[in-house]
Amino acid sequence: MYIWSHFLFPVVCGKSNVNPQSRDLVLQLVERILSGPKARTILLNGAVRKGEHIVPPAVLDVLMWATFPASTARVKATERFETFYPTLKELALTGSGTKTTKQASQQLLPFAIQAIQENNSELTKEATDLFIWCLTQNAECYKQWEKLYVENVGATIIVLRKLSTEWRNYSAKISPDTLKVTLKHLRAKNEDALSRNTDPSQVASIKEADKYCKIILMKLTRNFGCMKGSVLVLVLGIASCSYCYLLSIRPMLRKYGFHLVLSGNRYYISDQGDFLEIDEQWQSQPRGGRKRKCPSIGSFCRKRIVSPEQASTLMYNVLQNMMQAEFCWWDEIE
Repeated sequence: MYIWSHFLFPVVCGKSNVNPQSRDLVLQLVERILSGPKARTILLNGAVRKGEHIVPPAVLDVLMWATFPASTARVKATERFETFYPTLKELALTGSGTKTTKQASQQLLPFAIQAIQENNSELTKEATDLFIWCLTQNAECYKQWEKLYVENVGATIIVLRKLSTEWRNYSAKISPDTLKVTLKHLRAKNEDALSRNTDPSQVASIKEADKYCKIILMKLTRNFGCMKGSVLVLVLGIASCSYCYLLSIRPMLRKYGFHLVLSGNRYYISDQGDFLEIDEQWQSQPRGGRKRKCPSIGSFCRKRIVSPEQASTLMYNVLQNMMQAEFCWWDEIE
């Protein structure tokens, strides 16, 4: 597959005038390679070789044009390209987040932005998907986009329109901060271009691009506001649940001979009987309200109470509430 994609296919099918017989032989070879029952799995496991994909970005670009030609340019071989294109595309894009894939995304983005502007709906759709994929893989692609923007406003309009209409599908995949910075830079370029440009068609395109920039920026701001609101609701929910739980624990502890007492902003547990202490620092103290040392989780786990049933029940409830309030142990509360 490496030899086919790096040498045979580009030489034979990368020309404007392709020999049908030579193309047929090249397609037969790749069809045979992919016909094996485990071919896809084997190829995906070895999709990267010597630091590059076995299907490089330039070859994927040629494959894309051959698979999505204009309606008047379709030939018999087009259906064969449509059959294996998804597999070769997967080989070219596999390895999300790796250094190789990041490099491939930077190489692929210029090809995609050119294909987007063709008067071919299927090719435009496929190229737009590849362009957005590049943005999800590498933050450097945003900088490339900014550099290519002025000469490719039409392609940017298509990309922004797709992001806007399908925002739910892409919002989790795209870096919001990086996208926000890029959109602000694009708007600055729009403002500069509008101040210097008098061509009505170009002015209309720039204004349309700026409109979609505003829409997506509003979506980004709205998402941030929703996130803050969700955090507030979560905090209030936790607080209310904690309060309700502390109200319900009083009768539960009283059932086993313990009392939960609120003093200031702290909760205290007092007992009506003596403890049996293993650790010397927890030996029983004389009655009279003398305060004991506030226990840590470790020291509390070393404490034993006369009744094992009482111990297990109290341990379960107190450890849960230690995340919600600060507890201290007293023999008696004066």
